[in-house]
Amino acid sequence: MKVPRRSARSRSGPIVAAFAALLLIATSLSPVAARAAVDDGRLNVLLFYKSNFHASHVQARQAVRDLATQLSTQYNQPLDIQETDDPSVFNTANLATKDTVVFAQTGGVLFNASQRSALEAYIRGGGGYMGLHYTGWSVGESEHDVNPFYYRLVGAVSEGHPEDPGVRPGRAFVRDTTHPLTQGVGASITRSDEWYDWVVNPAPNVRTLIEADEASYGGGRQGTAHPVTWCQKIDSGRSWYTSMGHEGTAYSEAWMRAQMKNGLAYAAGLLAADCSPPVKDRAGAWSGVTPWPLVPINMSLTSDGKVQSFGSVGGWGTDTTPYDWTGNSSVTQGGQMEVDIWDPAQPRTLANLRAGILPNTTYTDLFCAMQVQNPHDHSTMTVGGDDGLGGNAPNDAAIGVTGYTTNNGLQNKAPMNYPRWYPTGTTMPNGDIVVQGGSLRGGPGGPGVHVPEIYTPQSGSGWKTLDGARSPAAYGDGGSDHSGADENRWWYPRAFVAPGSGTLFNITGTQMYELNPAGNNGTGQIVLRGTLPSGIANQGANGNPVGATSTATMYRPGKILQVGGGWWANGGGPDGARAGFTVDITGGTAGPVVTATQPMKYQRHWATSTVLPDGDVLVTGGGRENNGNGGYVTNAEIWDPDTGNWTEVAVPYEHARLYHSAALLLPDGRVMMGGGGTPGPRNYTDVEYYSPSYLFNGDQLAPRPVINTAPAKIGYNGSFAVTASGTVSRVTLVRNGSVTHGFNNDQNFQDLTFSQSGSTVNINAPANGTYAPPGSYMLFVWDASGTPSVAKIVKIDPAVKLTQLNPRVVDQFEYPRLPSEWRTSNPPATVDVAPGNARMSPWTVGSQVQLVRGTVAGQGGLGLTGYQLSLGAAGNIQRTLSSLTPGTTYRVSLRYARDSRVSGTGAATGTVSVANLNATLTASTAQPSTANYATYSGTFTAASSTATLTLRGTAGGLMIDDLVVVGDDAPPPPPTSLTRYEFEEGTGTSAANTGTTGGPGVATLTGTTGWSANGIIGKAVNLPGGSTANAVDLPDNLLQGAANFTTGFWVRPDTKANWTGLFHIGDGTGSAGSYFQIQMQTQASGSTGLAATFKAKTGPEERIYASPAQDVVAGQWSHVAFTRQGSIGTLYLNGVAIASRADLTIDMTAIGPTADNWLGRNGYPDAAFDGLMDDVRLHTSALNAAEVQAMYDEGVPVRYTFDENTGTAAGNSGTKTSIGAAAFQGTTGWAAGRAGGAVSLPGGAATTNNQVKLPDNIEAGLDEQFTVSFWARPDALPNWVPLVQIGSSTDTFFLLQSATNGGTTGFGATFKAPGVAAQERLLLGAGRDLPLNAWTHVVFTMNGSTGKIYFNGVQQAVRADFPINIGDVGVGGNTTANFIGGTSWGDPRFDGLIDDFRLYGYELSAEQVSQLHSGRR
Repeated sequence: MKVPRRSARSRSGPIVAAFAALLLIATSLSPVAARAAVDDGRLNVLLFYKSNFHASHVQARQAVRDLATQLSTQYNQPLDIQETDDPSVFNTANLATKDTVVFAQTGGVLFNASQRSALEAYIRGGGGYMGLHYTGWSVGESEHDVNPFYYRLVGAVSEGHPEDPGVRPGRAFVRDTTHPLTQGVGASITRSDEWYDWVVNPAPNVRTLIEADEASYGGGRQGTAHPVTWCQKIDSGRSWYTSMGHEGTAYSEAWMRAQMKNGLAYAAGLLAADCSPPVKDRAGAWSGVTPWPLVPINMSLTSDGKVQSFGSVGGWGTDTTPYDWTGNSSVTQGGQMEVDIWDPAQPRTLANLRAGILPNTTYTDLFCAMQVQNPHDHSTMTVGGDDGLGGNAPNDAAIGVTGYTTNNGLQNKAPMNYPRWYPTGTTMPNGDIVVQGGSLRGGPGGPGVHVPEIYTPQSGSGWKTLDGARSPAAYGDGGSDHSGADENRWWYPRAFVAPGSGTLFNITGTQMYELNPAGNNGTGQIVLRGTLPSGIANQGANGNPVGATSTATMYRPGKILQVGGGWWANGGGPDGARAGFTVDITGGTAGPVVTATQPMKYQRHWATSTVLPDGDVLVTGGGRENNGNGGYVTNAEIWDPDTGNWTEVAVPYEHARLYHSAALLLPDGRVMMGGGGTPGPRNYTDVEYYSPSYLFNGDQLAPRPVINTAPAKIGYNGSFAVTASGTVSRVTLVRNGSVTHGFNNDQNFQDLTFSQSGSTVNINAPANGTYAPPGSYMLFVWDASGTPSVAKIVKIDPAVKLTQLNPRVVDQFEYPRLPSEWRTSNPPATVDVAPGNARMSPWTVGSQVQLVRGTVAGQGGLGLTGYQLSLGAAGNIQRTLSSLTPGTTYRVSLRYARDSRVSGTGAATGTVSVANLNATLTASTAQPSTANYATYSGTFTAASSTATLTLRGTAGGLMIDDLVVVGDDAPPPPPTSLTRYEFEEGTGTSAANTGTTGGPGVATLTGTTGWSANGIIGKAVNLPGGSTANAVDLPDNLLQGAANFTTGFWVRPDTKANWTGLFHIGDGTGSAGSYFQIQMQTQASGSTGLAATFKAKTGPEERIYASPAQDVVAGQWSHVAFTRQGSIGTLYLNGVAIASRADLTIDMTAIGPTADNWLGRNGYPDAAFDGLMDDVRLHTSALNAAEVQAMYDEGVPVRYTFDENTGTAAGNSGTKTSIGAAAFQGTTGWAAGRAGGAVSLPGGAATTNNQVKLPDNIEAGLDEQFTVSFWARPDALPNWVPLVQIGSSTDTFFLLQSATNGGTTGFGATFKAPGVAAQERLLLGAGRDLPLNAWTHVVFTMNGSTGKIYFNGVQQAVRADFPINIGDVGVGGNTTANFIGGTSWGDPRFDGLIDDFRLYGYELSAEQVSQLHSGRR
């Protein structure tokens, strides 16, 4: 969307609407036709002026009369000039006699409706228009504001120009000296004038004839494309305008008169000229400005095609025009608060501006961090950043690491060994992540971190330092640590995987070097590869293409382009470089071939280079000054690697993209560019999109080829197939990018060879990970016209996948995480935490400890980052680790040192204990807190679901930081094979096998078997009973020969009959057949209920059933499972083993090949099953009891679908039948829901009792884990409005509410334990709440101390330190005030609809929440 600038004096909206209407007007039907004058051999001019705006109207009119007279003579046409300030002459009859109209210094609102209509019809019908200077001005209400066509006719609108002085000398130059309308006009001139700035640059929509050189007068707002004279075609009409001519003397200048004469000749139809704008299939197109919720200093394309961005955030002041050229003045520097997730499939608007905001609840201020792909779990990792402790002073680096996926949200990961600001993270060919460089403290001043490190989630603290690769020459500052100037070589090292060797080739400052993480026996090795040749690093007048302000990219495997730049940090230094160079390491890293490129047209500090899907390199942003006002560039340039030539993009972008701007390739082939500032001349919370020329055919979007199917994952050194529309001419692969500070560390490009047969395209994958490191890639196919498809994202997994164990606890001892002083002052140097002080919750302080900032004298071993914990000589703290799995091994790691503030020579000692781990930590004077901390790593085995972790000081003064607890045992391997029928189709006669790839085929619905929307997990199959033809036919030979197996399924009988078959695998029917089957209501020895039976072709049956009998219940969902382990068979009902037999002799081999496999019947003439079945699973292994219980737990214990649509009660259709109906109170009623019915809550005061009363003790049995899910559609959201309460009174409850704190903190979840004053909350923040009059899926999950909120399947917030949970709610274990839409408080009741309320007894995973939202659970 376009968001034009509004001055402080301007109105609130007409010009925005005017601009939005421009494109529509350009193609709309014209008013009643008014034709321009027929060729009568005369020159007829209407000269329209206003005398009350510019005194120079007198000289302007005289110039027009003089020039018209000259044209009259030149073209031998008698002249007739009608000169007036009366708008009534703008009528159809009068305009029909005119060849052109000339507007001389007109301003304000000019016309009434009929006059506007006449003018528009005249122009579109073939008339001409010439406008001078003030005609383009609009401060106060003007014709531009009330007449969109007039805006279109002039071509632009101005609301300002550089002042003090307003008239100043500047250079104007002709853009195209061959154009007919610039003939006789000098190519360049320096003259004095007012230099109008345009609210929106007209260059994309007009033919620019003359431009202003902003550098010649200073203060302009259009950058490198500043039109001052242009022409355009509007249907059959013509328009010419110049913004020059403020002073009366201008109209006697020969240069001005020359261009005016040509313009008047063109407008009058005497001089033909091409006035079409830049053609999009040559220049591409920019979108204009789109608002963004923050300054996107970092951008990354996630593995599922979303854009994660973060940087500095707004909301710290009032800026009524935050998206104009002046930027957003209400931004505060830092990324402490939030990140943004945007789906490119959903255009961003002001209405959904903050819909993707996630709170940053991690330890890391992500400001000036680096994102990198983690291919092992397909997350976007962020390493380093700012410490977030306040004010950007002191500038201290962060040690933290975060990970983001759509399913899991933003999470803390194990912190690095060194704090790093401005580091580079790189994915290696084997999937390792290596982090290099960064400054330890002091921001742009360093010093740098001289030691790289590698991510090792499977061992130790999670990160290993590569001490063998310590290198001041590679990562230092200069002078004291390496020869030469201070080049800040630690600043975002330009790191690239070398094809073939797989090592990292780097350019930092003028130094080239190679890092081999496996060198020196796994401790890392640096080999210096020389410095850049002096003629490359300094290219004279074209500048120095080196340093932090340059941009670099690997545009082909082993080939690097670096351009622009020229200085080592933000601010200062020489003018930006036009120069660039390439480095070719395809022949090996030992001899890099460095070659100068052709220079760019423009000087650029802080540009960003982006590899396009066609392999060209787009360079955007930057300016001549290093993050200053002078010479900022608004025209992109494109480099062609095949020719080495640069092409200027003729159409400009709107805003100055300088320091802290970024650009990122999107899957649809566009490039997203945004940000800039914080610090800088302006702070931009907005983005623009560039659509390259390959997306157009002429000025229209080109038809695009389509990839219909593509694999989710591909491998190396083989081929894979996609299906695509039409003939494919090219296939390219571009790695998902991660970009910040002008460097995209993740991008990678290559052409892939292929063959095509029909719609199938067989593509040859990259050779190995040195050419395409594992991760996520955009796959494009191209048609013969050179148009790419929208990309499909494919993943390349590492050859050896590391076990990615998400930490259970990451504690960097920042309490609170974000100090209250962070923005206004520096937090205290030390904080004493006494017993009973809740500051460090969830820790309990047993004996006083101290939080000590790294800035305190005697500290600094972990940089100056945040706080460390001092245990002193006798301090101790403890916390409960929850949700552990008994028998599982967990790893504890932490960093420790001796407190240098403690005098003497004695060692500091302490202990860490949990479960069966009791370790002593000893730090001697050789391990002071002023140096690198030591790392401890140990393991314990959980004996129960909880364990107490204790840290205790025993002597001296022990410092602790960076505690991580992670599950050390790999997750159990999945069953050997899984066949699964989820019955989610809902239509047709086939149900897909969604289990293991390559398994059995579809199941077929036979007879009148159909579907139901009311499955236990999503949809279900509906078996009508009656004839045995009404069944589900399963594939042949299921479980054939399996010695061990499991089958499980859900059933809900409508009616019951003896011997009804539920599940049957067999060969033949009746007593002559062989089979394994499960039946209900068996009568083997009286009533034997649910039973499993084996039978070979001959011999007796072997049956397993419970005694006394147990069975499924009519009208209720029940989960049935059976496991076979050798001779042992066990029958389960609702997750509990009800019968077992250890002497089975008939196995699946004896049953043989099977062709009679069914759901809902058996091979006898017994009654067919009447009811619903769902989620049928067959494993070729025997699940244990816990795994069977887990299958059962996936069901819904409590569920109110509100489908009754009558009465005053809603039945519980969940599996926990002891929980009864929900009762409607007040005037609560029914309505059409999102699916079926819904409860309609009318709102009102608390006294109305307009709410749904849920059964007492609905949460009975829940403690550490639970999930609440429902759909909500509010009509209004008054303050503190409740959606769900489980509790007993205002003294104890769990509450989900909207509009908390008057809406200033949005949606929230609150717990309160009885007798405890504190209410523990998780709040989304201002502007983040349920939208009105729209359905939103709401989920709250809890596991131990961690609670999460989801909207529409996407995690919105997480809190990992809840000190209470659902098991703490209630009085004496009882809850009697449980409501939907109500609460024990006196707040207004919920006004709107609620549908499909569910309560689970465990934490749903992010994937399960997503499935629930999409209707698959």
